[in-house]
Order: sequence, then structure tokens, then C-alpha cells
Amino acid sequence: EMEFIGTKIDREKLDSMIKEIAQKISDIEQHIKVKYNPNLNIRSQQQLTTWIAQMNLPVIKENSADKEVFETYLSILQKEDPARDFCAKILNFRRLHKLLFTYLIPLRDFAAKDGKIHCAFHLNGTATGRLSSSDPNMQNIPKMAGEQIDADGNIIHPGYNIKELFIPSQPDMVIVNVDIKAAELRVY
Repeated sequence: EMEFIGTKIDREKLDSMIKEIAQKISDIEQHIKVKYNPNLNIRSQQQLTTWIAQMNLPVIKENSADKEVFETYLSILQKEDPARDFCAKILNFRRLHKLLFTYLIPLRDFAAKDGKIHCAFHLNGTATGRLSSSDPNMQNIPKMAGEQIDADGNIIHPGYNIKELFIPSQPDMVIVNVDIKAAELRVY
């Protein structure tokens, strides 16, 4: 019945969020092209690894441009080092990119013509006997995502509340978030 009824999504808010985040991603890419290298493709791990070597940054992981590498650079580089800004921009790009392409665009694509997401629930989908879901996995959607930081590691944007995109199907209904932790029922 839950699959059939579906979960309504605020398409207007979702579309607005997608547009805003896509613009932020574009701004970061433009900033890096103007300030650092017009030919650098920050979506390419190989090009980022080469660029790190050209910036004469210390080797954290051999031939790597992982998220952890940029987080480490942000923590060890001096405040006046221009590479700090570069690292913060890459981290923000990756956080926003993940938010956009892992959560928001798939939610938009899964939303049916009725404005609802009709995911599949599986009663026997786990080894522990818990309920699971897919297409999309509604149990794996974080509340907040896309946190952004400055070159000093300070939070400049707390991120986006993805769960606020899910709205009641009728005006007189509410959505309740229930979680069981250590066999203790918690209602938010």
C-alpha cells in the first residue's frame, strides 16, 4: 500500500534546490579556471593529481586526489597559502556534486507524474529481517547534505535539508520521523 500511495515531493522546492546547487557548482568551476588553471577539469581525478604535484604540495597519498587528501591539506597548509582556497573549493565542489547527482536529481527522476515517489519496499531484503527499500532507497537519504566550508575550514553554509522536500499528500496530514535506536523508540 505504501508503494502504491507513494511519498509526495515538493517539486517546486526540489527544482529550485537543483538550480541553486548547479549554479554553485558552476561558480566553483569558473573560480578555479580563472584563479588557477583554465584547462583544469576538476571532475578528473587524474588531472587533479597532476595539478597537486604541480602546486608542489606534500604527498599525502601517492597518485591520489581523494576527499581525505584535500581535507588533510586544508588542515596542514598555512593560512596564507593560496592552495588552501583551492582545497576548500574542491571539497565544496565534491560535496555539492554528490548532493546534486546522488540525491536530488535521482529524486526528481523517480518522482512520478502524480508528484510522488513510489519506491519499492522489501520485507525480506536484509539478513536481519528489517524492512528495506529501493528505487530510490528512501532509508538512505540524509537530513542534511552539501555543507560548505571556507579556506580556514569554517562552515559558510550548513548544507541543504533534503528531507524537507518530502511533504504530506494532503493539507491535514503530517510526516513523522521515527527511529529505533538500541530498541528505544524515538519520534522526532
